Amino acid sequence: MAETHSPYAPKLKQTASPSRSKPRHRSGGRTQTPAKPRAAWLAGLTAVGILAAILLLWQKGSAEGGGTYTVIVGKSEVIKDSAGLPVRVSGPTPAEVLEAFCRVSSAEAVVTPVRLIPSSIQPGRVGIFEIDGELRSIRIREDRASSRWVAGDGTTPIEISAAPLGVTAEE
Repeated sequence: MAETHSPYAPKLKQTASPSRSKPRHRSGGRTQTPAKPRAAWLAGLTAVGILAAILLLWQKGSAEGGGTYTVIVGKSEVIKDSAGLPVRVSGPTPAEVLEAFCRVSSAEAVVTPVRLIPSSIQPGRVGIFEIDGELRSIRIREDRASSRWVAGDGTTPIEISAAPLGVTAEE
């Protein structure tokens, strides 16, 4: 005899089979979330942290007058401030640092590298260059952390000094 169900009979709850439900792991009485949602939360928090760091750096650059930008000159890297003045030049040799500095330091005048001399006061070299017929100099030091030669501190424009006494354009 076939069973017939009355439309007025209470409906039975269907339970999910154990193979279809997502298991929750128990550890010390606390329920932990499965790995996929945990990874999604971690990725979301990481993205929020990166965004916050970018915003803080952007605000710091705005407070200091607009930030810096980088120009590649040959094998050297020149960091300029918002006014276009070089604040740091780094390269594989002191000669390349001096050459890069001279190429980007002035748009109005011709800046010509003359020569390098040993520094008598601090370790490193003094880069001599000519601008508008006058000899000037910058200090170039070796950065042991990056194994490159560097002029400038990266925050203020590179300090230009008069050439040391007795230095001429001819060697």
